Amino acid sequence: MTPGAPTRIIAACCGLAGFAIAIVGGLAADNPAEEVLVRGLISLLLCNVLGWIIGAVAERTVRESIPGSGTARDINNLSTDRAAAPSPERPLSAAS
Repeated sequence: MTPGAPTRIIAACCGLAGFAIAIVGGLAADNPAEEVLVRGLISLLLCNVLGWIIGAVAERTVRESIPGSGTARDINNLSTDRAAAPSPERPLSAAS
């Protein structure tokens, strides 16, 4: 998946959900059609922005948690002392 696609998909889903909820709620309350549509469009825009933020945070979190992506820190080797860290020449059992 291309970078940014999950963010756009989440934003679109949130926006459409907000629009649908506003339309159904407005029609159920017997509001005039113009008022229902205006509130639906406002809800669409606000929920789209909120979904964009949620999607960007979620996408960044997933990208950082994928091993080997270069952005995640190495949780297998937390030692800052290179001499104490296991290496191919010095296995873990010999490092202790």
